[in-house]
Amino acid sequence: GRGWAGDPSSALLEALDPEQNSSFVDHYLDTPLDLSKVLFICTANNLDTIPGPLLDRMQNISLSGYILEEKVAIAQRYLIPAAREEAGLTTNDIDVKDSAVEGLARDYCREAGVRNLKNHVEKVFRKVALQIAKRREESSKQDAASEVRLPSIIDESTLETYVGKPVFSRERL
Repeated sequence: GRGWAGDPSSALLEALDPEQNSSFVDHYLDTPLDLSKVLFICTANNLDTIPGPLLDRMQNISLSGYILEEKVAIAQRYLIPAAREEAGLTTNDIDVKDSAVEGLARDYCREAGVRNLKNHVEKVFRKVALQIAKRREESSKQDAASEVRLPSIIDESTLETYVGKPVFSRERL
């Protein structure tokens, strides 16, 4: 967007202009640059905000997002172990069922990527870590020897406790 530092789309439009790209001058370095053999790779979530003349000079390649099964696999392989370690928990402290991960991806995180899913997984682990800390504090006040550590089981039925009401409904209108 436009701001005090200038308009990035205007600068890119100027750089992509075939009549100017061999004599483009970088005003920051105050040096002429030959951009005739440069490949620019740009990403955008929405093409509607890109000016038409700039869009005409670009080749658009649309990439689809992850499907549900891919999101679940990414969460199980990468997001859950990372969140477990970050929260200081072990596999004995928390057991995340496949149904919970599917429920998160389907009912809470329908975006193309996994950023929101990662945030929700981390939220669940932080809340479980807080519960465990509170239980340990209470048990230390009573009798430390009688503490029994059972893992917190996260499945689709307990998701609402940790992340609130589902954002998306499964019912078709």
